[in-house]
Amino acid sequence: MRSDSNIVDTSDPNIFNEAGQYLTDAVNWFKENDIPLYGINKNPTQDSWTSSPKAYGQIYVDDAGINCPVIYDPTISSRPFVDWVE
Repeated sequence: MRSDSNIVDTSDPNIFNEAGQYLTDAVNWFKENDIPLYGINKNPTQDSWTSSPKAYGQIYVDDAGINCPVIYDPTISSRPFVDWVE
């Protein structure tokens, strides 16, 4: 779940406060690596049965989720991230 954004106006130190083309960069990475995407920030079929903007899915991988294995490596990120090998 990403988006392109302008600088976020916040004083919260927990919010990554930097503008970027985060969604565009992610979508382009998948295209460059010939990985098809079923939907981008939404399930393409959900408009027929819900008005919710949240993407429906059967499985979510989230580094903030309960029991999701994470790695802490401050040389890569100031936040923990998914341990894909685990």
